[in-house]
Amino acid sequence: MGLANRELQLRKTAQLYAYILTVQKKEVPEAVYDDEYPSDYMTQLVQEIQGLDGDTLQKIIYTQSQEAQGLAEWWAMYQLYTPVDDSFK
Repeated sequence: MGLANRELQLRKTAQLYAYILTVQKKEVPEAVYDDEYPSDYMTQLVQEIQGLDGDTLQKIIYTQSQEAQGLAEWWAMYQLYTPVDDSFK
């Protein structure tokens, strides 16, 4: 039986979250690796990315690894489809 799209997306986001933590030499919570009951790590992933300065982000996502390319694609899609809050202008 195949996995639901939502479950696949949760797993992919968890993998990307683990990747960005690992690259920064931060501890990865054990729950991130739970494939049976994947949690939603989108908020944490976004916070990690937004907490990086531009140079560090570029170094992380513009490498030749498959994980880095996946993170770059995920971040581009997130920025494309997330509404911008104009209340801060």
